[in-house]
Amino acid sequence: MGPGQRSVRRSGRGRRAHLVRRSAAAAQTPLHPGPGRAKLTWINRIMIPLSPPPDPGGAAMASAPPPAGPPDNAPFDPCQPCGLGGLALCRDLPERERLALIALQTTVRLDAHETLFTEGDRALYLYTPVAGAIKLYKMMQDGRRQITGFFFRGDLFGFAAGSVHGATAEAVTPVELCRFPLARLEALLPQAPTLERLVLRRALARLARYEDQVLLLGRKSAPEKLASFLVSLAERAQERGEPASPVLVPMGRADVADYLGLTIETVSRTLTRFRQDGLIGLPRSGTVVVLDAARLRRLAEGAEIPR
Repeated sequence: MGPGQRSVRRSGRGRRAHLVRRSAAAAQTPLHPGPGRAKLTWINRIMIPLSPPPDPGGAAMASAPPPAGPPDNAPFDPCQPCGLGGLALCRDLPERERLALIALQTTVRLDAHETLFTEGDRALYLYTPVAGAIKLYKMMQDGRRQITGFFFRGDLFGFAAGSVHGATAEAVTPVELCRFPLARLEALLPQAPTLERLVLRRALARLARYEDQVLLLGRKSAPEKLASFLVSLAERAQERGEPASPVLVPMGRADVADYLGLTIETVSRTLTRFRQDGLIGLPRSGTVVVLDAARLRRLAEGAEIPR
């Protein structure tokens, strides 16, 4: 069994991930062949030092002809088939930093409503979704819930102020995530300045969204809250290279309500009012067509009184 082949499996709401080790010959063969989506992801780990060792062959080695192609046992590069494109954490990194980051990366897949980590769990990894959506939330003892954020393709989450997570992370939809161990990533960053700046920018972007949510929860009316939410989803879609309209809303109305500090009934009534006022269209579940983006933005900013 090669030291690099391993997979991460999660099955059932709230269950913990565990590692399944496979032989090299079986590393790319599904454990459960047949119809349906595989529950396992295989990742070959690549251990690449930031400073390559000296070349023992000197000039004689440099003059040797290159191999005709990659050897059969060449390590799998998980970034090659990545669907993130320009959103990937390894995008535009110097090759030395990119390979060092790839050496840390594993992949996790979750079904909708599965738990990635729970409030109070040790904070061991940072995550970035390749596909799907994740929500973070906190629960009160009486069952009330506050969703603190939604994460989509290319977002980076898992930051913790201390050693444990302050919220629970759950899949909104089926999701695929790149996972990076925090301790090893922190050790790498001082040697990888481009990556360090990128991680800092993504952390600051998350902080800016928290500040927007403080204003939303503390001062805005229900129509202003929902307008702000739709404008934010449209802006984030554009940042991912997707159209701003129609806006894809993968979360249910209960999730929207718990994010905005509203009831489900208020969310439903406000959406209906927006549709009647010509602000949006609701062609099907999970999709909002923005018909009057300027008015919706003015409403989100408190510059227009709701009708």
